[in-house]
Amino acid sequence: MFPQKICIELPHHISAFWLPVNSRNPLKKGSIGAGFLVTPRSVACYPAEKFPFKIKPRQLNIIDRILNVDRIPFKYKDPLPPAVGYSVSATLSLSYSFVSYIHLGKSFTLGEVCRLSHIAEVKSNTGLGDISAICGGKGVVIRLFPGAPGFSVVDSLVTDVKKFAIVTSVLRRMKTKDMLRAYKGSLEIEGTKAFYDFLEDSSVEHLVQIAKEFSKRVGMMSEEIDDRLSGLLKGTGALGYFVKKGIIVVLTPVEEKKEIYAKLKSHFGNARIHSIDDSGLRIIYS
Repeated sequence: MFPQKICIELPHHISAFWLPVNSRNPLKKGSIGAGFLVTPRSVACYPAEKFPFKIKPRQLNIIDRILNVDRIPFKYKDPLPPAVGYSVSATLSLSYSFVSYIHLGKSFTLGEVCRLSHIAEVKSNTGLGDISAICGGKGVVIRLFPGAPGFSVVDSLVTDVKKFAIVTSVLRRMKTKDMLRAYKGSLEIEGTKAFYDFLEDSSVEHLVQIAKEFSKRVGMMSEEIDDRLSGLLKGTGALGYFVKKGIIVVLTPVEEKKEIYAKLKSHFGNARIHSIDDSGLRIIYS
């Protein structure tokens, strides 16, 4: 049914703001909001000789249980670190769901892969809206209705994303479940405000302004970090900045990315340059 080797490449999702939406039904639980799909991509390939993790990530246990499989062997590479805000758990869940369906040798759809991954994410408290954004969006993604793909409503902003770059620095590790617990009350209030504010002006420049206010009011960006970034980026072409969980995110014109990268790396000890990815998930047959 499938070729000798098959791979799936996935962009990462950096959410700019979000409003958690709870439900007893995991297919309807999720979040609304907006964010960026970015490079680098994760890559998963099947078949392989072994399962790539010594300790199985908990969302993969849920996938194994639902499909009645265990530790499917596959090759996996993700250049970004987990538990900081790059949606690494989502790309892993999607990758493992995909190779598990391949392993079973039956016909399946991308929708099935995405819905299974969403269930694994919400049940393990590792994510809410990243799966829908990655499966249904391109470039700058708007999550208009919560839930798994097939239940959620996702749209994408029409804009020339190649004009922009994103530069990030890692500040701290923060698991999604800890973030939701720490900021629960403020996420509901500020997420609602940000959502309706963005719908009035859905531009990239306005999105990053909303994201800054959201991250300050929720408590993810301290006054100290705000002051440091304001001083550091003064006189540059940076279009704005915010903090998502444990990462600083700076939106800049593409021609300014190297200068912003150098400043962040010098000041925070680490930095990465990302393109906004408008090509979506990709399956490669060989």
